[in-house]
Amino acid sequence: MQVALDVVALVAGIFLLVVTVLSVIRSTILPRAAPSRVTYVTSKSIRALFRLRANHASSYEDRDRIMAMLGPMSLLSLLVVWLILLLTAYTLIYLAVTHGSLADCIKLSGSSLFTLGTASDGRLGPSLLTYSEASPTSRASTTPSPAGSRACRFCRCGPVPRHRPPSC
Repeated sequence: MQVALDVVALVAGIFLLVVTVLSVIRSTILPRAAPSRVTYVTSKSIRALFRLRANHASSYEDRDRIMAMLGPMSLLSLLVVWLILLLTAYTLIYLAVTHGSLADCIKLSGSSLFTLGTASDGRLGPSLLTYSEASPTSRASTTPSPAGSRACRFCRCGPVPRHRPPSC
């Protein structure tokens, strides 16, 4: 029974991961319009919330002021939805691969996704998953420091931190 649950979690996690990555590619990289269910549902949901608020506005100027924020809020909401979907997808994959508790798998996934590096699994398979999850989101943290020296790991201020780490 446990093996069947692991297979279901793995397949669901991989499916969710593929759907999310394709949505990101279609929405940000593809040079032409391509439909994405994630983008469509997120945009329609945010639009419905804004229309609900704008319908109660007393004047055109008030409605215009409210609806002016629709585009930026849709984009920010889409980024949050993508992060939540990635977190969920990798949590399901970690559940299948590590056989850990749900809380441990969420902690491992969140630590990898947000490149905190506070959680890890000592085995090779989960470690490779951690690296694959962290690699798209950690481009800024992998830039080399000046002159090849090691930079402050908290804010990249230079080879020698100019502050105490907790204040960063």
